[in-house]
Amino acid sequence: MLAAVPSQADEIWTLLWCRWMGTPLWPPVTSDDTAFVASAGGEVYALRLREGVAIWKFGAGRMMAGPASEGVVYVGDVGGNLYGLEGSSGKVLWTRSLWGDVRFPPTCGPSGAYVVTGTGLLYVFDRKGNERWRVRIPSIPSSGPAVAGGFVLITCSDGGLRAYCTEEGRLAWISDVGKVTAGPIPAGDFVLVGCGGYAKALRLDDGGIAWSRFLGGRVTGAASFAAEAFFVTSAGWAYCLDMADGKPVWKEKVGPVGDYGLGASGGKLYVWGPEGASILSSKGGEILRRWSTVEPARWAYPVPGGVLVSAGGFLYLFGPLHPRSRNPIWQEWAEVRYKGVKVGYRHTWAEGGSTGLVVSTDEVNWQNGFRRTSFRALTDSSYILRELEGECREADQLLTVEVKVDSGLLIAERRGPEVVLRDTFDVGPLVPSFALIRHLAVDSFSDSAVRVLDVRRLVPVEESISFSGPDTLDGVGCLRIEVGEELTVWTEGSGRVLRIWSPLFKEEVRSVPPEEALAWKPPELSLAVPLDLELPPFRKVGELTLRFPYPIELPSDARQEVRRSEGCLEVKVTQSLPEDTTSPRPYLGPTVFLQTEHPEILKLAKGLSEGSKDPEEGVRMALDWVYSHIRPEETAAKFLTALEVLREGRGACTEHSVLFVALCRAMGVPARAALGLLGAGRELVPHMWAQVHVGTWVDVDPSYGQFGVDGAHIALAYVDVSLRDLPEAERVLQMALANWDTAEVVKVRADGDTYLPEAEILWKEADEAEQSFKDEEAISLLRKLISLPENRLTAPAMYRLGVLLVRKGRKEEAEGQLLKLLDEFPGSEEVDDALYKLAEISDDKRRALKFLRRLVEEFPDSPLADDALHREAGIYRRLGEGEEAERALRLLSERYPDSPWVPRDIRRR
Repeated sequence: MLAAVPSQADEIWTLLWCRWMGTPLWPPVTSDDTAFVASAGGEVYALRLREGVAIWKFGAGRMMAGPASEGVVYVGDVGGNLYGLEGSSGKVLWTRSLWGDVRFPPTCGPSGAYVVTGTGLLYVFDRKGNERWRVRIPSIPSSGPAVAGGFVLITCSDGGLRAYCTEEGRLAWISDVGKVTAGPIPAGDFVLVGCGGYAKALRLDDGGIAWSRFLGGRVTGAASFAAEAFFVTSAGWAYCLDMADGKPVWKEKVGPVGDYGLGASGGKLYVWGPEGASILSSKGGEILRRWSTVEPARWAYPVPGGVLVSAGGFLYLFGPLHPRSRNPIWQEWAEVRYKGVKVGYRHTWAEGGSTGLVVSTDEVNWQNGFRRTSFRALTDSSYILRELEGECREADQLLTVEVKVDSGLLIAERRGPEVVLRDTFDVGPLVPSFALIRHLAVDSFSDSAVRVLDVRRLVPVEESISFSGPDTLDGVGCLRIEVGEELTVWTEGSGRVLRIWSPLFKEEVRSVPPEEALAWKPPELSLAVPLDLELPPFRKVGELTLRFPYPIELPSDARQEVRRSEGCLEVKVTQSLPEDTTSPRPYLGPTVFLQTEHPEILKLAKGLSEGSKDPEEGVRMALDWVYSHIRPEETAAKFLTALEVLREGRGACTEHSVLFVALCRAMGVPARAALGLLGAGRELVPHMWAQVHVGTWVDVDPSYGQFGVDGAHIALAYVDVSLRDLPEAERVLQMALANWDTAEVVKVRADGDTYLPEAEILWKEADEAEQSFKDEEAISLLRKLISLPENRLTAPAMYRLGVLLVRKGRKEEAEGQLLKLLDEFPGSEEVDDALYKLAEISDDKRRALKFLRRLVEEFPDSPLADDALHREAGIYRRLGEGEEAERALRLLSERYPDSPWVPRDIRRR
């Protein structure tokens, strides 16, 4: 958790932003308010540090090395390409092909950018891309170049640290230090390196070892500040050593055993490792701040306004937050929790306006990313809404809304990436926020019904406010208020909220001090519904029946049958068409997420539908295009618009669906989104697909190229992809995830097989009993399984029961069981095994031959067919029928020449 240890009395640090980057490999370089970051996916970003927005993005080869910047941004890739990019725009100024892959970031120095390749070449290029010189290094480089004191320093796999002159590339000196595990780090007149468990300082002028100190573990990071050297080891210890002689000054435990890194700036040390990142004082080593991350931190880097941390594919900026409220009449800080786990915070305040109040809200949600939503509402003297402006920002995506209310008319303007939508609604008088309602309600102490603007959907909502009377919360006296049917609110007499609880959504808002509200902890939530049975691959599922512990209103149609029973919800999903009679007319126009009138969308839609005989053919073309062109990858924002998806060329299920719906609408085909759950393995995971209207509504999954989906797609809601509809659908999903701690699989049909949970459990228990030599218990369990309605394990259980009965010497029972298998399941995979087992246990040799011949004739590809012919020949010999035995052996050699049962004399023929 972020430790609230402010460096100034009024400074509170928090997570300022976070975005998906796909593993940033190396620390960034910064210039003013811009950070240049390269990722393993082959992209380099110029990010505006204040909000983490990409100013530009450049894509090249896999695993970018870099960047380095000095007016020009230098980056390299594994294909051996070095790029010079314009810092302000990302424009490619020049490209150079080098010998070997660029594995480490270039470094800027007096002669330009220094870069090494995997083949052992050291280059220097000026800002225009002119090669100043190159030199071959007689060993494979194990670090990027470091520049100091007129030298370029390189460590190599042969244990040598080499220094080359920056001007002409001449080798100045080489020092045999051993395998380097950290550094080289220039430190005034010295160079610091870690070599296994040793920290070493070399003289910069000649490479001689000034001192060496054993620290233990493996030295994984080094840094310097003033007259002191700092190291961190894999044992989880940070050390400060005197630069002059290497004597210890202090040491501090920073975490468990693992890989660590270290940097220094401004008198502070930045340590990253398996549990996250920390800031330490360089004077005594005390930990000033610490952040936990779900995945190990790859690096932590100080930047203007905070610290950038890379972990688990995400890039985080931690820094001081300066609240926008100046002289509030009242304000509330709260942390937001979902299922008991903190997922963000909320800050609400009111200030005096020219005519009434200005009520503002900042809300941050950092579950699976980072989303900031802000609203500012202006009221008249009666607290009725007059104006509202708001924005929702996630990574590079910005959605805004502006509202004016005049004489009961609400005039709204919504903006998204290259789309503006304007609407007018007749709404009547509205109060702008629930927070204001609570303060007004406490002032009046009366039950009432109030019309409030739902600022996310821009629709009026009528809410009832009723007082439940005095109450206590955490031992403090308060008032309890019921808001509608979903919320219970505890407030002080002043109206300040202490707690809001929504039992339907397991969502809690609790008043806390600002430093506690802003304290960050990575939310570790499972956004899935566990199943009591592992499902077959979802594409094979033709029918799925599930029972949920909490009833929720779900779509019910010919594809998905929903019924309530004994306080539970039973859902049966098939591959049938939905036969939904909902009018398709509302699902044709643009929304903030669907830029159906944008030239790029229209051009693609026209190209795909050109020459189509009917709408369905165009829809199938759009489905194929989205499935084959959009890469299934994470994106910085979790819900891109159609235009953003088209330009990015990647995304998850939401992005596939959004672009597909936009293309269909641009073709004139009604389309909408389906939000629900997908059965995968032992859980149901959130998923989005689409529906198109081609005479009737058809479910289409662009993520998997399905026109008509399987029975593992459980729909929670069908909605327009708009700011008005999506929040409601997301609430249904949140309600499901909050209340469905598990789901019971009642029945599954996949590829013609029926899965029954009870049968699966009995099969597993029988297997465990057999492994423990409890044959009688296994026999009893298998009999129970066989007595269940027919399922995929009925035939295997009958064969297994027969085998166990043979083992127990009950041949007559075994024979009856195996014959029943042949009679009732003649097409099962166990028939050939049953025939062979019947031949083995039969006392009647003629009868045994009958079973063996049937096996060979009906199952020639069975792995037991050659065994059957071999056994058949043996029986004929014992019966004295040599010709028949020879016939069986000839057939064996002809059909199965590689069988070990083929006699050598026949094999030689």
